[in-house]
Amino acid sequence: EPSRQVLDVFVDARQIDGFRFTEGHAQFRECKFSHEVFTASPRTTLRFHHPDAGRPSDIVGNKDTRCLAFYFKRLTLVRLLQPE
Repeated sequence: EPSRQVLDVFVDARQIDGFRFTEGHAQFRECKFSHEVFTASPRTTLRFHHPDAGRPSDIVGNKDTRCLAFYFKRLTLVRLLQPE
């Protein structure tokens, strides 16, 4: 199996999505979830769980042996309107 990295996405304690990355280049991912995952609490926690941070040398074959997690160039949260 090729090198892979896992990124699980949680809203509060509920897992709403999970991604498996096998490529070492920048990638776009979109995650949509229902408003029902939000609780009545005025605060919500968005958490990214990354259990297997990797070394670039293992993924893309370069000489960088640092253990790295994910890098977000942009993170956008948008409320989608329901279709009428």
